[in-house]
Amino acid sequence: MEQNERFANVFRLLVVAAVAGLAATSLGCTQEYDFERAEYQRGTLGEELFGVWHKDAKRAAEKREQKTQMLVRNRHDFVTAVDTIAPPDKLGEVDRFLQDVLALIDDGLMQGLTRKLRVVFLQAAADTGLMEALAIENRPHPEDFLSPVNGKNFLGHLLGYPRMSEVATRTTDILLSSDGVDRQGNAALSESTALSDLMGSLTISLREEQHIEARDTIAFSMKTVLVSEDLRFNLQGSEPLWAVQYDRRGIPMVKKTSSGLPVPFVDSDGDGLADVDSDGNFVLSTGESRDVPPFETRTNEQSLLNRDTYGRGSAAGGDYVFEYVDLSKTGLHFMTRQLGQLTQRGILWDMVDAAPAVLGPREVKSDAQGPFAGYSADNPVTDLMYSLLHTLDIDRLDEVLASLADFMDESSSELAGVMFALDEAAEIMDSHPDAGMEDNETVAHDLLPVLERIAADPELWQDFFWALRQPVSRYTGEPLVTLVQHRDQNPAVPAKDGPYDSCFQDCKARFPTFDSFDDGNPQSCRERYAPQRALQRYQCIRACPISEVFSEPMDFDAPEAVSNRSMLQRLMHLLRDAHQTPYGLAIVEPGWLSSLPPLIDLPDSAGAMVRSIGGELDLADYVAEIDGLQPLIDLIGGASSVAGLVSTLSPLLGAKLDRRATPDQITRLFNLPELTGSIAGVDLEVDPPVCKDGYAMSQHHADILYASEASGLYDTMAPLACAFSKHDKEALLGEMFTVMHNHYSSRTDLYSTANGATSPMKGANLRSYEPALAEILQRGTLFEALYRLSVAADRFKSDSGIDFNEQLRLLVHNATRTDDGFTGRNGEAMITLADGRTVRELSRLHLLMEAADQMSERVENNPAAEAAFENMMGALYDVMLAAEWPDGEQPRFQDPGSIALTAKLTRHLSEKAAEARQQGRLTEWLTDEQMQNVVDMWNSRTLPALVDLSEELASSQENKALTDDLMTYLLGAQAGRNQAAMAAYVLMVYTLHQDTWVPLSHFLATVLDPNRDWEVEPYGKLPLTSHVLQLLRDSVERDTEGHGLDMFERGFSNRPDGSVPFGTVFGIVADYFRVDPASQQPYSAEDYEQVFRELAAWLGDDVHGIEQLYDIVRGIE
Repeated sequence: MEQNERFANVFRLLVVAAVAGLAATSLGCTQEYDFERAEYQRGTLGEELFGVWHKDAKRAAEKREQKTQMLVRNRHDFVTAVDTIAPPDKLGEVDRFLQDVLALIDDGLMQGLTRKLRVVFLQAAADTGLMEALAIENRPHPEDFLSPVNGKNFLGHLLGYPRMSEVATRTTDILLSSDGVDRQGNAALSESTALSDLMGSLTISLREEQHIEARDTIAFSMKTVLVSEDLRFNLQGSEPLWAVQYDRRGIPMVKKTSSGLPVPFVDSDGDGLADVDSDGNFVLSTGESRDVPPFETRTNEQSLLNRDTYGRGSAAGGDYVFEYVDLSKTGLHFMTRQLGQLTQRGILWDMVDAAPAVLGPREVKSDAQGPFAGYSADNPVTDLMYSLLHTLDIDRLDEVLASLADFMDESSSELAGVMFALDEAAEIMDSHPDAGMEDNETVAHDLLPVLERIAADPELWQDFFWALRQPVSRYTGEPLVTLVQHRDQNPAVPAKDGPYDSCFQDCKARFPTFDSFDDGNPQSCRERYAPQRALQRYQCIRACPISEVFSEPMDFDAPEAVSNRSMLQRLMHLLRDAHQTPYGLAIVEPGWLSSLPPLIDLPDSAGAMVRSIGGELDLADYVAEIDGLQPLIDLIGGASSVAGLVSTLSPLLGAKLDRRATPDQITRLFNLPELTGSIAGVDLEVDPPVCKDGYAMSQHHADILYASEASGLYDTMAPLACAFSKHDKEALLGEMFTVMHNHYSSRTDLYSTANGATSPMKGANLRSYEPALAEILQRGTLFEALYRLSVAADRFKSDSGIDFNEQLRLLVHNATRTDDGFTGRNGEAMITLADGRTVRELSRLHLLMEAADQMSERVENNPAAEAAFENMMGALYDVMLAAEWPDGEQPRFQDPGSIALTAKLTRHLSEKAAEARQQGRLTEWLTDEQMQNVVDMWNSRTLPALVDLSEELASSQENKALTDDLMTYLLGAQAGRNQAAMAAYVLMVYTLHQDTWVPLSHFLATVLDPNRDWEVEPYGKLPLTSHVLQLLRDSVERDTEGHGLDMFERGFSNRPDGSVPFGTVFGIVADYFRVDPASQQPYSAEDYEQVFRELAAWLGDDVHGIEQLYDIVRGIE
């Protein structure tokens, strides 16, 4: 007989023998079977197997009637399931698959596995708690939460991947080469232990699984985030995927009405949920209990509800009685789409390449499974999380997060505009690769004290945002572009009454920025500010001829030099020179007046300029007492006030000053080369004020004030200057400008003092960004976006009554404050900045930036990791946050689902924070529990094991290409995403079943423990996971045509009625062995114990069980 003919009926023989063996196990006799039957007209394989089983059931020693009754009742389902797994036209393929894997019996691999399974079944049967947990049937199966019309079939879809055989081969190769043991289970010192570590970590997690409050489970607490409908999640309008919502018990949620629950459901205990009995059936208003499935597509005359084409139930009035949700419109489905896009961008491989640098070096660690090579929890990422969590630790966190979520929902267009502007700026920066600051830069750290003081003042904070939403602020970029693109040298002073000056004076007269100050009815600059006139003034000034001020363009290609520095840089230097530098008008000639006090004594020259721009400079606050100036008053013939005296004298000196001096008046005063004049025949000379570098102010960049005026910068700055001046905080702006000045130049010797010394600068090269800055500002997008955002925040306050700006201030203040003794995770009380300075009063933001800098340094020291990290961040932005701003349209996120999901997640965190605050444990929940979760993750075996396995997967381009193709198959098309979303939903429902899941976890911890010795032969030392993988690997290797995978695809694919063929067969087998095979009631603990014991008996029986099959195969060979 030819070899192929010899094995032609192996499949039929083995399956028939298996079914007969299952039946014979319960016969209680030792009758042998004769498999050499006379030829007859065969039916399908399902029919043949049913015939054999049915015949044997009728001869069973015990419960033959119940067993026969059960089989007859399930005949159609059994035959259909078997014939689906092995249809007539595929029997030859299945035969060949069985032939191919016979060697697994020769090798003992199959025997070793079934003998381990026997141990597992006996252990399960002896675990009373597990049996009772499995018997809990007070809730429907998770699959019942989905409409059968959806065609849930994730496993079948996965197995249907055309290259699944290759996937199985490569995956098992990787895992088996990382399990740390050889084929027999002996330690292989040359192998990676990544798989063993991963299973060890899983063992620990399963062993430690405990009951938690239902509201704290991921499935329930994240329900509103992941499984609530929002049209923004499904703009494509795909077909619906109907599911039913679940309550905290894992029961389908009955829809509430204004009057309570719909008929026929009741809520007798007033918990807002439909009552159920101990069997999971709904208690009805009639007093009886019934199973009322949320979905039903089969005709059922006993149904209490009307059903639509999806199986959804509705009452007589047409209203649905359950809370149905279309999964295609949920965050869960949206995440499958986003994940698919991210994998197409190669984020999986970027994560692998970036991991070594981000996670850092390894060290020897230990857990309940023993020592392993893990990552240190002293890591920039954990430090960053520590700082972030402590930043969020504010009393009203829940309110802050709730208002933030509402703002994201209501102002997504404005947020999209900001994201678009930032992305546009980043792209421009990337197009200027030469731009970059030196290692000694500390801009962000140096600005933190300024931000702290702004955030500490609620009124200043509010006025700051008021300034941003003034119409003229939208044009701030234009004057900055003008300044950065010109390098006119000192002095660039336009002629008095010349073309520019005449035009300017006309604009000033026609469009005053502020209403006149009224001493009888004093108002703040904010109250006097005239937005429309301010904008008209700006536009008027920008139209003036400015060639007297701006005539020489910058040469960005030439080296930085005194003759090649932008007017913006010179402005920064001027403001630094004038910051906290006094400006006094002291008479030096004639000598008999030199003993008089200064006419004006401004303690802060830069501050005075800011106050004048902001409409808050009152010279009466900076002049001497009138009695001290009597000789001068007598000379001019009298004066009622010093301010009046100054107003009279200043024109004689060359620049008119009103009591409420305007910025143009200060500009002209500061630019006077000589402060001289003649009064009543007496020549007066005022000592020229000196800047910080020792120069006369008029001779050291004062002309830049004209440039600021002519460019329109004064006008765009006026609201901001008003905001700070109103609260006497103008010095804060001076500090900001000083920080920028210190970092601006690429040289440390560009500026010098009057005595020839070098004026101190860091040489941090902020200047290198000027070409990019000019391009960014020319677009006009950034300031337009900030303007729209600030307007939206104000509108949000008006519409909702919630002050979003104040909520944001609370968060920023907590992040920047240094007055509460905050220290790092390990007690760090100081940090050293990049320029060697030490900061001893730390804020949360200090430590957060320090951690970010350390992580950045790690990445930058690894070029491959740096490129991968940049790609990863780029992919995350493009997929999750990318925005667009078409001409003439409103800005918007390219995929609005991202902002919708973020808002829902933020609102969820708000609810958790509110709950913790009500319990008086917000700080504990946030900074202790959440931080501990981060540290535990870092200290576990899981992280290094996943990294090692991922690196092994990524080591081959073929592996990467195959993985990408598989992910495209699973998530790249709508069908795959639908299956993934439904599978995830079912998994979420499973997690609610803690009464079953927790005991099962504890049991699985013993089964999956990689250190377990099974005490069976052969392969007793081989971990169960490795054993299964080895069996799969060898099966796939021998099944070269993939017939076995095809069979499993058919067996695990859902049928139109929702049933799974393999599940149907196993369920009928289990029914055969239960205490009462004919029963249709839920399984009891005794039923499960009986089933497990009978299966274990069959696995160990060498007369009627599977051991007999091994003998048969060896006999055939």
